[in-house]
Amino acid sequence: MLYKSLPTNILNTYLSLSPNETYPIDRYENTSILFADMVDFTKKSLSIHPEDIYKMLKAFYADCERLADDYPGILIVKYDGDKLMAIIGAPIYIDREEGATQMVAFAQGLLKVISQPKYKLAGNPLELRIGVHSGPVVGGIISEKLPVWDVIGAAVNKASRMESNGEIGLVTISEETKNIVENYYKCYGPYYKDIKGIGREAVYTITPF
Repeated sequence: MLYKSLPTNILNTYLSLSPNETYPIDRYENTSILFADMVDFTKKSLSIHPEDIYKMLKAFYADCERLADDYPGILIVKYDGDKLMAIIGAPIYIDREEGATQMVAFAQGLLKVISQPKYKLAGNPLELRIGVHSGPVVGGIISEKLPVWDVIGAAVNKASRMESNGEIGLVTISEETKNIVENYYKCYGPYYKDIKGIGREAVYTITPF
């Protein structure tokens, strides 16, 4: 399980630690972080048997993982029910511009994946809200009993806010990400929103195609 859940360089460091050592904190300056959430999933799933929800989520996340394999450097950090988080630029370094453009392409791919007819609940098509932000984070293995690699920092929070304030069926990005990818994608905006815990921010959107 460890070999599947931890990136190779993180796993090698973790396994080399002595019993008295803790995993070191690493800082990554040039990351892009994505959050994706299924819209109204709880409401749509109320009448669905839990086994059917499980099978649907398993199939969807398998498609997400196959998609991530097409973009070297993208790591799906975790799933939380109907929500996923991905990062590029950590724990493997990648150029900031290349990383941000790959993450937007990955986000567009997620929107194509969820648009497949097989992804429905009670006959209702599933939709995604996606947010992307670029910035520095720190990462490491926080728990000793549950060795899962994770990242924290203001950039993670801002990426999450991009998602929660995002437009359904579009890729919502921060101004920081827009400044990196604007030569590669048509960015619509700015749209100004009051972001909880951050304040008034300019956000931009990118279409799925």
